[in-house]
Amino acid sequence: MWWEIKLNSKRLKKMIEEELDFYQRGYRDISTLIALGRAYMYLGEYEEGRKYMLKCIEKSWEIVEKARVKYGYESASVALNIARTAKYRRWIGELEQMKEEFAEASRIFSRVYEKKREEGSVLALRPWGHPDFYVLWATAEYYTGNLQKAVEIKRLMEGRRGVIPGGFAECILKGDPEGIKKIISNIISVIKEEKMPPDEDELVDDPWHWYEEGKKILGLPSIFDVYDKTPPIFNYSEFENG
Repeated sequence: MWWEIKLNSKRLKKMIEEELDFYQRGYRDISTLIALGRAYMYLGEYEEGRKYMLKCIEKSWEIVEKARVKYGYESASVALNIARTAKYRRWIGELEQMKEEFAEASRIFSRVYEKKREEGSVLALRPWGHPDFYVLWATAEYYTGNLQKAVEIKRLMEGRRGVIPGGFAECILKGDPEGIKKIISNIISVIKEEKMPPDEDELVDDPWHWYEEGKKILGLPSIFDVYDKTPPIFNYSEFENG
């Protein structure tokens, strides 16, 4: 099937072995926890994967608190890390908490952006130079249902950089499942060509996350189905059969 990426179970087990070695030696940062959580889930060991995703969420909130102390609550760093925390919840189906956290991140992103725009800051003047801010802001708007806002954030990039959640939002608003398929196909190509493991670039673009989200939108088999039984936005089988 065009949407499938076949993961090598031996490589996943090797990845777990290496990351567990780090974990057992006390290296329990976000990257280690994400790698373990996703690798276990792709092996079908969902509850074991969930265990590490919960640890990742706990660790991520520690980072939020450190950012609050250092930069203040209404800061870009706090917004970024709340959005990342919410995104981790997507993998284990904690949808209500996810939406609440994304809504709070959205509020902070908006206030930071307006302040930076008034100051003439490069963050507002050259969005393409700050992809983490804009990609995660668009992500927050996408998951809180503010699809038009996600599209507007994507357009701030002036075509210089992709913003996957903004692309998905635009296709949903247009009722364009073919556009969703095209974005998924592009993500698959990048993952395959660059041989990206499931935790690759999870802090910003996170292709594996959006690969799974795209399939969920079209009603194709997605790892998000394990903990999220909500129906798809489009039914790809009906669309494909005309």
